[in-house]
Formats: sequence, C-alpha cells, structure tokens
Amino acid sequence: MITSMKKASVPFLLTIIATLSLLATPTGCIETQTGPQVTRQEIKHETQRIEVKRQQYKKDRRLHPYAGYSLAKQEQIVNAIGHRILRESGINMNIKFTVDKSEQVNAAASPGHIFVTTGMMRFVRSEDELASVIGHEIAHLTNDHVTKSMITNVPVIIGSMIADALSPGSGKVVQMGGGVFTQKYSRDMEREADYYGITYAHNAGYNARAGVYVWERFALELPQSQQANIFGSHPTSTERIIRARKIADSLQGQGKVSPPSPK
Repeated sequence: MITSMKKASVPFLLTIIATLSLLATPTGCIETQTGPQVTRQEIKHETQRIEVKRQQYKKDRRLHPYAGYSLAKQEQIVNAIGHRILRESGINMNIKFTVDKSEQVNAAASPGHIFVTTGMMRFVRSEDELASVIGHEIAHLTNDHVTKSMITNVPVIIGSMIADALSPGSGKVVQMGGGVFTQKYSRDMEREADYYGITYAHNAGYNARAGVYVWERFALELPQSQQANIFGSHPTSTERIIRARKIADSLQGQGKVSPPSPK
C-alpha cells in the first residue's frame, strides 16, 4: 500500500506544481486588488524607455546629506518622518523606527518595527523619497502582511513534510511548487504596500511622485531589479515605476485621501 502511494505521489505532486504555476502565469494585465492595474504592454514600453535612458544616464556620485550624519541622527530623521506619516494618516499603531548599519539598499518591517539601512539613507535623494520608502513599510504593517506571509507558508511546510514521509526527497519538489504560489502572494502584497505607502506619504504632505523617482533609479542603477521571475518576491522595478506614476497622478491636486480599509 505504501509503495503504491509513493508511485501515485509523483503525478500528484506534479499536478500541484502545475496548478500553482498557473496562478503565476503571465496574462495581459497584472491583476491587483488595490490600486491601478498595469498591463504587460505598458511594462514593455517602460522597459524600452529605461533602456534608452540608461545609455545616457550618469550615476550621481554625490551622496545625500543623510550619508554624512551619525547613525543616531539618521535614526532621528527616520523617526520624525515615520511618526509624521502615522499621525497625518490617522494610523493608530505603535511602531519602533530604527536605522541598521548595512551597505544594502533596503528597508523592512516586522511586527511593531520598521528599519531602514544606512545604504538606503545614501540611496534616497530627498526627504520625500525617504517618506515613500517608510510609507511602504508602514503599509506592510497596517495591512498585516507579515502575519499573512507566515500563515501562507505554513501549508507549504506541512505539505513538504507529508510528501517526504510518503516519498523521501519529494518535499523539496513541493517546496518549489509552493514557492511559486507564496512568491506570487508576496508580490501582490508588495503592490498593495506601494499603493498604501504612497497614499500615506501624500497624506503627510510629501510629494507622492517621489516613489516614481526611487523606482526609476532602482531600474537605472540596479538593472537586475527589472528582471521578472516567478520565484521573485517583489514586482519588477519597471512595473513599480508605472504603478507609482499612476498612483501619484490620481493623488495630484487632492488633499488627504482615505484609502480603502486594509483587508
């Protein structure tokens, strides 16, 4: 009986992988429940525009003044921006803002905590750009993305354990197939955080178009961020440029905006 289950598990696992892969199959429009939609054709045109611009682009070697500040001063700035966004957007959350000493251009959120790296502090070119980054991380917390990510990964872990019990070694296959789904889910959350984050920054009086500038510079200086990959946890920088531009356009000339209640 166990032997037959092992044999049957192979096509069963392949079916799971095929089904999960379909969920990540590209279509004409990249669907997102919150914020503007972006089409594949728009991404193609934007990619071409970036490639032309890259040929003439000269990286700005000047560092933003933030780079010359002490870690404590940088942290003070991040805290001021973070709490301003929370206050002006009416977000009742207790969040600790810190700056981590790291060369990586990064920012991240965990329950009750947001950190920005010193690498990101050198990368941004204005307070508005930094606000768009911090607003994005705040949006991850207001939408409970951290908890949702953990819950989404549980079935994949359990499934891989069951698969290994039936057929040793097959757990890795389940993890690979499940990764397609969880990474797609992660990309959806990133798109949602982009929308809420830019809106939060706008409500706090920052320039909503700063998000476009950040992602365009990512595309120009880090070409790998433009690569689409079904196992990638983030949308491409090209897609994010388009969506950020549409969000900024929709906010132009408006006062504070009440985004839909997080689901």
